[in-house]
Amino acid sequence: MPGEVRRDYYVPMFNITIDGRKLEYQLARDIIKVAYEDKLNAADIFAFTVRVGHEKREHFHSDKLTKIDSEVFNEGGRVEIKIGYCDDLHTMVVGEITALEPVFPEDGIPTLTIRGQSRYHRLRREKKIRPFIDMSDSQIAEQIAREMNLTPDIDHTDSKYPYVYQKNQSNTGFLKERAARINYEVWVTDRTLHFKKNGSGRKSIHALEWGKTLRSFSPRLTTFNQLSRVIVKGYNLQEQEIIGIAKRGDEMSKMGGAKTGAEAVEEAYGVEAKAAIVDSPIRSQGEAEEMAKAKYNKIAMDYIIGSGTCIGTPELRTGRVIELKGLGRRFSGLYYVTCSRHTINDSGYLTKFEVKRSAT
Repeated sequence: MPGEVRRDYYVPMFNITIDGRKLEYQLARDIIKVAYEDKLNAADIFAFTVRVGHEKREHFHSDKLTKIDSEVFNEGGRVEIKIGYCDDLHTMVVGEITALEPVFPEDGIPTLTIRGQSRYHRLRREKKIRPFIDMSDSQIAEQIAREMNLTPDIDHTDSKYPYVYQKNQSNTGFLKERAARINYEVWVTDRTLHFKKNGSGRKSIHALEWGKTLRSFSPRLTTFNQLSRVIVKGYNLQEQEIIGIAKRGDEMSKMGGAKTGAEAVEEAYGVEAKAAIVDSPIRSQGEAEEMAKAKYNKIAMDYIIGSGTCIGTPELRTGRVIELKGLGRRFSGLYYVTCSRHTINDSGYLTKFEVKRSAT
């Protein structure tokens, strides 16, 4: 099991480069806040806020506001943000500037917030109507990656479809739809498009303990919507009914737990909860079973959800598995991170996160 990383938590640091150039010292020291957020199947977003100086010391009497008019902060500028401690900095995001937000207050010093996103945002900017003929989902994702000048990092999928239609959808919307059918995830890091299997079965990379590095945690265990069986029904082009079934035992991972939500429902209420999903057309038995397992596992991962706050931890990122300790038998264990938010400001470095777990 993972251990806690030994580090000096009292000296958080960040490093920002724009278009390959490190910010000048005078500019970097005026940054009062750095924030980064990643979330499953969404663009990574970042923001940093700069105190705006004047050419003259007077608050209002200046012909020019430095920084706000600076050529450093241009739309589309390539930004790399590293966060961590002392000489242990981690690259959080490589993205592009998409927004500038100055604030001109009645009192106090003006500020400029620079916002941006990973290149994932580029996949949203155009809707397309087109077919993909005799291709698998992984081949479709690879084609879209190359169209967007992104390097594909893709887990292979076997099923090929006679045709798949992109119906006036952005590339992100279309890929997310395809990914959801097979329990895959879509994200972009720098110039790489990832189309990968759900990562809840991965090994834990970091441990947090309540009362130490874990400041707070609020979980919710619910049997609502937990299912013992998912049935997907559809028809092929010959109008033959195809049925795919996923049931207890088809969990991708119990995340180190013993009892799933489906087992808890049967034990507590004496019923086997089922759901039938009609999706037409379905082209093969394999496709129906793949869809059923994807839906079953998505529901199973909603058995326990939670949100927490910890001392700034750059390793804690979406798509990774962490271990939470000191929460009792039921809520201690492995969790899958679905969102992380990292903030450095005058108060220090904090990480907030959202997680899921499929069993106790």
